[in-house]
Amino acid sequence: MCKNCNGFTLIEMLVSLGIWLLVATILLPSFIQISLERKNEELKSIAQQILNEELRMYDLTTLHDKTIRRNDVLYTIRWEFTENGTMKACIRWQDYTKRAVERCGYTKK
Repeated sequence: MCKNCNGFTLIEMLVSLGIWLLVATILLPSFIQISLERKNEELKSIAQQILNEELRMYDLTTLHDKTIRRNDVLYTIRWEFTENGTMKACIRWQDYTKRAVERCGYTKK
């Protein structure tokens, strides 16, 4: 048996700490990016719901661009006439990574 078995040495502890720090610096940015993309998917879902509501409530008399705020995010809806006789509604917003995102939908006049 060893006379002086006091546990880990300082070198072993520093090596294991270095390994843990290396793993953390590799994985932490990935986890943050995944979290942001999940939140951006939630924004995309909300935008699609708003766009569907606007397309469903479409009426030529109330046709105008507008801005809607939901959960501290501004969604801007723009209407356009298309060449083939349909109406195009596009919704724009800025996601959590500061990218401008746009989704469009169409309805008949």
